[in-house]
Amino acid sequence: MAEAKTRTDIINALEDHIADNGGKYKQWCVGVTTSPRDALYATHKVREGKDAAISRRAPDAQQAREVVKYFTQTQGAAQGRQDDGDGSVHVFAYRIRRHTKP
Repeated sequence: MAEAKTRTDIINALEDHIADNGGKYKQWCVGVTTSPRDALYATHKVREGKDAAISRRAPDAQQAREVVKYFTQTQGAAQGRQDDGDGSVHVFAYRIRRHTKP
């Protein structure tokens, strides 16, 4: 399993990914989950290898939720359907497309 990153590390990684893949924050969806693969590809219908997407593991659910709050309330990103609970430590983001389901 990948090493957990701090809230700041995750924010920086997502901001870099968004900058590298274009679009304004409002064109991106951010959420937390226990399973980033299921959330991105099954729930949100992101196309693996074709759509811009990223996930990072936070040390705990609180820090993961703080990252989502930063992007949704401060930067204007859409909030994706997400898991709630202590196991939801994975933050995910993807660029919204016609076929994705925020």
